[in-house]
Amino acid sequence: MKKQDLDLYGKMLHALYISKDYRNYEPTTILLKKEDNQYKVIIEAMNKDCPDEVIYYKTDENVASNLDENDLIQELSEWNWNIDDDFFERLEKGYEIDFMDMRIHYGMWCIINEKGVDGIECKDGLNKYILFCKNSGISAQTIRSTIGHDVKDIYPLYQELNNNYRIICESECGDQAIVLAYNKKAPQPYATWQTIKSRKHGYDMGHYFSDYLSAYKDFTSRSHQMLDRHLAVNKMRFKGNKEHER
Repeated sequence: MKKQDLDLYGKMLHALYISKDYRNYEPTTILLKKEDNQYKVIIEAMNKDCPDEVIYYKTDENVASNLDENDLIQELSEWNWNIDDDFFERLEKGYEIDFMDMRIHYGMWCIINEKGVDGIECKDGLNKYILFCKNSGISAQTIRSTIGHDVKDIYPLYQELNNNYRIICESECGDQAIVLAYNKKAPQPYATWQTIKSRKHGYDMGHYFSDYLSAYKDFTSRSHQMLDRHLAVNKMRFKGNKEHER
């Protein structure tokens, strides 16, 4: 089953609708992880009339419809939920955000601002979440316009690292990206990598340098090559469409 065919939100919405105990709930967070050609799914749903009543459901891609007699349903409360253990750590273990209600984003941003970077243990998970927000258009402005509450921007907290190299510059074209990174403790402190905007597949083809000027020249060269490839692909696609129209 392809990720785009899962429709986990729709499946959970249906399961809640036909349930007696949870009919008044709605999905607020859906995480998924592909493992052994199957998807593991974690779903949280909130009572529409009482937002403090939240359930947690660990399931698979089928989302079993009988929730009333399901032992995998757990009740969540604010006192036993931890942003590191229950969210960031899961992102570090390979789970991805399939859906998150804007109210939950607002709550996440408030907690992150309250704790600060030093108060968060799973910093890689924090970076993954901020990157998801950036790629999905979730910003302080969109949160404010959607739910009517101001929240401090968390983008400045983003510190992208790869193999202890800090990403200091990025060039994007379409879905592709080239990054320039720095690690003052490394024998060759500068590096460039090929990647994609979402970083889903990690970083490829590392080039390492002992000085900034050489690294920046390589970064510029690879960025131009990326642009050339992008233009060539679009040219071939346009040519193919023209021939098809004939």
